Amino acid sequence: MADLTPPPAMPPSAAPNVAAEAFARAAFNGQIPDKIVPILSGGSWVAKLPDGSVVTFRVAGDASAATAAATATVEVNSAAVKSINNGNVEKFKFPGI
Repeated sequence: MADLTPPPAMPPSAAPNVAAEAFARAAFNGQIPDKIVPILSGGSWVAKLPDGSVVTFRVAGDASAATAAATATVEVNSAAVKSINNGNVEKFKFPGI
């Protein structure tokens, strides 16, 4: 059975973009993306995976005004995540120091 506890808060980092992008790529779970589409302005992207999952990586400063400018973001939209997260996409925030 899947672990239903929420993920721990991501620790602050001197390189939040590097930490977040490594995490986002690990969320591919060994799949090769069908497509990676650049978004916004500073290296952010959306990856569409063969199993229908979508992983979004936003560099610090590319998220909404509700997110601190020094925070990178990863969103994981997959059936597995939604099944343990009340039907919701999971967002992970990687704050800078």
